[in-house]
Amino acid sequence: MKPAVLYSLLACLFFITTTKAQSLEQRLQQSRPSCREVFSNAMDLLPGLLTAGSYDSIAFVIEFIEKSCEKTSETFDLRVLMAIQSNKFSVPDFYTAPSFFNLQYRANANLLQNDNPYIADPLQTKFYRFTKNWATDLLNSNNLDKDEVLICKVFTGEVKSPNAFIKQNKTDYPYLFTLLEEAESIERNKPMAYISITGGFWVPTSKLKLVGAHPTVGLQFGYHHKANDFALTLQFKFIRSAHPYAVLRNTQLYDLTHFFGGYVGMDYTRLLYTGKTFEFGLMAGAGYDRFDIASGENNEHLKPFGIGSLNINTGIRLNYFYKTKKFIGIQGRYNVIDFKNEGGSNLSGDAITIDVLFGFNRGS
Repeated sequence: MKPAVLYSLLACLFFITTTKAQSLEQRLQQSRPSCREVFSNAMDLLPGLLTAGSYDSIAFVIEFIEKSCEKTSETFDLRVLMAIQSNKFSVPDFYTAPSFFNLQYRANANLLQNDNPYIADPLQTKFYRFTKNWATDLLNSNNLDKDEVLICKVFTGEVKSPNAFIKQNKTDYPYLFTLLEEAESIERNKPMAYISITGGFWVPTSKLKLVGAHPTVGLQFGYHHKANDFALTLQFKFIRSAHPYAVLRNTQLYDLTHFFGGYVGMDYTRLLYTGKTFEFGLMAGAGYDRFDIASGENNEHLKPFGIGSLNINTGIRLNYFYKTKKFIGIQGRYNVIDFKNEGGSNLSGDAITIDVLFGFNRGS
């Protein structure tokens, strides 16, 4: 091989290697637009494309956003409107029981934008304004079925609570109503902490009837998963004893009517039936039960103030969900207790408790 040819080949090889290295370095150093930047650019383009009726271009923009940002609630909304625009919309294609609440989330976002305009993200405000205008155009086309009209009215803000609207008009939206019921059932059975306010009555049996029945109030801090429900229960019972009871303190008997009691314990409920709005189960619990015979002021001679007992209980519970995450419940249980009052009145006996519960946040 001639030296000139060899030098030329080496030069070409050096050039190719150097160029490739520079190309890789440039590609490694080049910056990509962030998801927000892509979305911001899209929102600069979409209103003009809608005005021009360039729906193919809008479809391209939606796909480009999804490639840059993956699928988001914004692209979901855009795809719904595009499907309605192109007469290709079908509820089962977009809404299933697990994704049904996208419709309610959109309605909530509209309310947030309207109620808090000064703290809303300007880019989100631009997006909601655009989709509202698009939905308004679709409603004016007079070429939509009932489901499409409802969805567009959610986008425009005319329907502020689609869940409530569908329940009120379930005969007009049978498929959406079925999805809503399934979605609420799924939501209720997700692992979730909740809180309940309780109120009811404590009714003693046997010799313990001496102190009489007492109203109760309390709190439950619970955790629910599928058919299992665990709760920490704090409960108080109050008002004076129905009849005086004797207690022995320092070799002297005192007739008292003071009564203020408390219970703290853990409850477990196994749900045997879970319906669309009702659930029913058997419950069991254990904790500490006591009541005070006097307040601490000027009553040092009556110490110890409390009479306590282990409480083992069992019963039934029924919950009715009047909203997805809110319920009213009723529980009744039999409490096995044994208040020891040595030297005083016989307070042997158990108690029946009946409570109404107002629960919040059962669901995500």
